[in-house]
Amino acid sequence: GQTKPSPLDDAKRIELWYRDKNEAISFCRKLYDSRARHHTTRVGKQLTPEEMLGSSLNEEPAVCGEKLPDLFPSQAGSSWARDWEPCFTSLARSDESFREFLAKHRIDPSDLRPSPSEANGNRIRKIAPIVAIRNAYRTSTGKKRGRKSFQKPYLGWQAIATISEGNPRWFIGMLSGFERSLTEQGGNVPIESAKQWITIDRAIGAFSEKLKTVAIENNIGITTRQPVFDLLNAIGTRFHNALVVEDFIEDPPASFMVDDEVPADVEKCLRIALNFGGIVCLDPPDSLAGYRSLVGKEFRLAYILAPAFKLPLRSSGKWRNLSSLLRASPVGFAVPDDNIQASLPL
Repeated sequence: GQTKPSPLDDAKRIELWYRDKNEAISFCRKLYDSRARHHTTRVGKQLTPEEMLGSSLNEEPAVCGEKLPDLFPSQAGSSWARDWEPCFTSLARSDESFREFLAKHRIDPSDLRPSPSEANGNRIRKIAPIVAIRNAYRTSTGKKRGRKSFQKPYLGWQAIATISEGNPRWFIGMLSGFERSLTEQGGNVPIESAKQWITIDRAIGAFSEKLKTVAIENNIGITTRQPVFDLLNAIGTRFHNALVVEDFIEDPPASFMVDDEVPADVEKCLRIALNFGGIVCLDPPDSLAGYRSLVGKEFRLAYILAPAFKLPLRSSGKWRNLSSLLRASPVGFAVPDDNIQASLPL
């Protein structure tokens, strides 16, 4: 008689996103090249993604092995430095902890030298997106301030490919919007920042709404009492506060570990978020079937949510236990277990 098929029979697990953003960028470049006929100037010249969207200036000088030799010249006054020095100098004026950090590492905020050959070049490039977001959302007294979305860290080719996670549907959806903008501009490049942001913001909004309305009862066999977006918002808000309100550190938390104190109901909510791409596990799956348990696994929020939660596009940094993040979250996320108390009210 015939036996039932095994999950291991001719099976290969395929994930629609990448844990590493350089792999996502490399994959997106191949997708971009496959649509080359849509990326042309008025004279019919095919455009590189950097020509079409511009470069994201906080990127490393070598992305996916592709050399970008002119992005971080060693001389002072480079275009990169001119673009970011206002953020550094502004934050240095208002933030004592940042001034102490600069003094400790002998960094002059008005004379940034981000070349890898400089003593602090790597450190300056690493903290640039952190500095920019902290400066944008922090008052001179150290409190958070409301302002319209700070767009700069999420514009340009590398940032947009990163936001897409290498998910073909997300990337092609955004790319179609950019292609329409290119036509509207008559083939002139790069696409204007405001038009880039319209497409990016639309993608963020659509995905956020999907997470807000995702079923939490019998979702592929999973049932939880925790709204998915509320949980991610609690985590994202805690990361944002560590980035903006607390003393400046080089490695603010950017990922979380599911520890033993996380209630089972919250873990179920995380499984739904994982299935829908709201979080990304930085550890490989236990088997072709996925993760037997999320406890002991490290996760980051999907990059597409970074602009919504006002976070940089990074996964490096010190991880935090999820239970401690939920205790300290200021958005009042309720947890269904006595071993994690309700978080602080607004």
